[in-house]
Amino acid sequence: MFSKKTTYTFTDENNKRSSITINKFDADILQETENDMHILIQEYYDVIINTTPYLSRIKRGNLVRLYVSKKAEKQNIYYEKLHEYL
Repeated sequence: MFSKKTTYTFTDENNKRSSITINKFDADILQETENDMHILIQEYYDVIINTTPYLSRIKRGNLVRLYVSKKAEKQNIYYEKLHEYL
């Protein structure tokens, strides 16, 4: 269940298109609660690049994934969906 991934695109600090893979379970939760996942990913990336520009690309991606995971976990439907899988 947690090994599946969903890919989203965003614009990096050099105005180039880039992509990130997010845990499918978290992505599915947030797709039900957020208006646009691409915007959410972009907002998280922008915050990270503006506050910690010295981080490597991998570490920035890991932080975006962490933020997405934490946001998904805060949603009411998170544990309902989790119990469906158990």
